[in-house]
Amino acid sequence: FLANIPSDLAAVAVVTAQGQCAAAGDAQYRFAIESISKVCTLALALEDMGRQVVQEKIGVSPTGLPFNSVMALELHGDKPLSPLVNAGAMATVSLVNGSDSDEIWGNMIHNFNNFANTALTVNQEIYKSESATNQHNRGIAWLLQSYGYMYADPMEVCAVYTRQCSVAITCHDLVIMGATLANGGVNPITG
Repeated sequence: FLANIPSDLAAVAVVTAQGQCAAAGDAQYRFAIESISKVCTLALALEDMGRQVVQEKIGVSPTGLPFNSVMALELHGDKPLSPLVNAGAMATVSLVNGSDSDEIWGNMIHNFNNFANTALTVNQEIYKSESATNQHNRGIAWLLQSYGYMYADPMEVCAVYTRQCSVAITCHDLVIMGATLANGGVNPITG
């Protein structure tokens, strides 16, 4: 499905610390957040669990290998090492508070919405497409489980992770999310 997205799209957006926004180009085109989502979920896990727990359970160092590397787990003592690679991102999802995958997802999308100052939704076509082809991530999730670095059901975590990557955002949403992060977690629009 991602191959069908027009390749000529271009946009730029900025937001000031006072919450003033400006955008040009295709800034309202909705696209899948994909790996950018890892940052918002990490922020939520840090809020839920604290820095020390995230550092101990996942790690905070670059792997030096591709974002979806299985070899990185093997080379680094079976630990994800970074919440910004697929293995670490799934382990991060497994740390988010919630009694089941629905509650975990609810907490995550609420956090995404707060970052963006809008109600975000999942692009269902992308989610279905990525769910049908995420065997590699499912394998990583099972490996994490076997190594003791998965803190919830691995297949539920993989499904929630795939869902988080399929959240539809605009360039305008993204700039507000980035400004919120840069502003220490305080949304410049809502304060």
